[in-house]
Amino acid sequence: MNLWSGIKQRKIATWTAAYLAAAWVLVQVVALVGDQFDWSPAIGRALTILLAFGVPIVLILAWQHGERGRQRATPLELILVAALLFTGITVAWRVGRADHRPPANDELDAQPAIAVLPFKDISPQRDQSYLSDGIAEELINALANVPGLRVASARSSFGFRDSERPLRDIARELHVDVVLEGAVRQQGNRLRVTANLTNAENGFHLWSQVYDRDLSDVFAVQEEIARRIAERLEVDLAAAAAKKAVRSHTADMRAYEHYLRGRELTRAASYESLQLAIKQFELALARDPNLAAAHAGLADVYLILGFNYVEPRTVLPAFEDNARKALALDERLANAHMALAYATIAGQGNWATALVHAQRAVALNRQNADVRAFHAVLLAYAGQPVRAFAETDSADLLDPARAFTTVDRALVLFFTRRYAEAEKHLQQMLALLPGFPRANLWLGWTFAARGQYDEAIKAYQRERAVGSTADAYMAHAHALAGRRDTALAIVRDLVRRSETEFVDAHRIATAYVGLGDHEAALRWLDRAFEQKSFHLMTLNTDPFMDPLRGDPRFPALLQRAGFGR
Repeated sequence: MNLWSGIKQRKIATWTAAYLAAAWVLVQVVALVGDQFDWSPAIGRALTILLAFGVPIVLILAWQHGERGRQRATPLELILVAALLFTGITVAWRVGRADHRPPANDELDAQPAIAVLPFKDISPQRDQSYLSDGIAEELINALANVPGLRVASARSSFGFRDSERPLRDIARELHVDVVLEGAVRQQGNRLRVTANLTNAENGFHLWSQVYDRDLSDVFAVQEEIARRIAERLEVDLAAAAAKKAVRSHTADMRAYEHYLRGRELTRAASYESLQLAIKQFELALARDPNLAAAHAGLADVYLILGFNYVEPRTVLPAFEDNARKALALDERLANAHMALAYATIAGQGNWATALVHAQRAVALNRQNADVRAFHAVLLAYAGQPVRAFAETDSADLLDPARAFTTVDRALVLFFTRRYAEAEKHLQQMLALLPGFPRANLWLGWTFAARGQYDEAIKAYQRERAVGSTADAYMAHAHALAGRRDTALAIVRDLVRRSETEFVDAHRIATAYVGLGDHEAALRWLDRAFEQKSFHLMTLNTDPFMDPLRGDPRFPALLQRAGFGR
């Protein structure tokens, strides 16, 4: 009772409440100003930590002086306050340095780096690539969560499938020290997995093992391989975020096979393969409704469909529903968080919530170059270039050979209007991979933005040659080059086609902007909102929309897309 009386007499609750209220207001103001000026998120985190250390300071001062007015603090109190402030500043500074920036090159060079090449399918019919690829990809995901180990992404290492190049050359291109190769064969319920870990520079075998197990032991085999690699490379697997590096997705191996088949079909990314992927994921869920990864796989499929093949509003409910179901079953699925980020923007225009999900995806898989690069592009769309470039730096340093890093950096450069640099990155990437999907489309954007319309049209024509549409952007470039009749003919054909098939209204709007017909452009942007076009994510930073920004109706469109909320 004496303690409670002292608390009331010294007005400790009043002092604390006033301090917390003032701290909350300060954090909100800094967050608002930081969003406007694209400050590093480390500033907000450091401020929050510093203010948290202020709570015990307030309690000390309130207890000593709450009933004694303006009495000066004693030397001991000043020492205590100074010690707390020093501790708070030190912790805040360390948090600031531990922002989402990548480690320095010398730090990365000191870390062991590994590439997991696609495991070979040695089944008699060579029809089990879904399983061999799935095991290799699971190992990549597991090893990527091991602190102190750098892992080439699946998209980079899988680019060397069936390569005849010497292992040393592959390792150098992937910027790794060691390479894991393997082979998989399933016969009935029996599984044979062979794994070989090799020092790529001298060809010395560091470790090898053959596992003959039941198919139900596939996750245990993957876990064993990950642990043996960690031991050989002298990194601490136990320090990973989860106790088990490999997740046991399901006890139903047939469900797992359907899931892996779905993942393989998703990677093909054609309309037909995506439809087959949906069936495989649904078969997996029919056998195991709690298979979170299958829900995440469905979300990935619907995202690709909505960006490329069907009217987004027709798949958006299933897209968002599967992302949420995946996270309800397993909150640690980074790709489900990233999918939900995109679904939240497309469905609700809620950028704040979307970026929280994207940041959660990064936090869950900080060493995954793909996740960092997806986050970078989203930040570029949101108009936060400083953070976007920090993430592309991270992706590039984590996986220097990743072709997608080059493309994602080029997109960030384009949406921040650094066109010459964007073109340079795309040209470099196309020199290595001439048929890279959408690269010529994006290269055409950079030419058009710089006024090089004939070069843009040539790039768009190359894009059409590999199967993806660039017609609307072709019309946009022809119009800006003064060939109005040619542009109108293309646009009229697109409008006619839109009556019987999906044509993204945002692209038709872009063509009308090139023609200078702002009324038609705004009408088609309205239709894009009806379609729930995923491309409206770019509305705030898209250079091709700049001619509309002076129209008094354009701010309302930005508001509908979630910008400025």
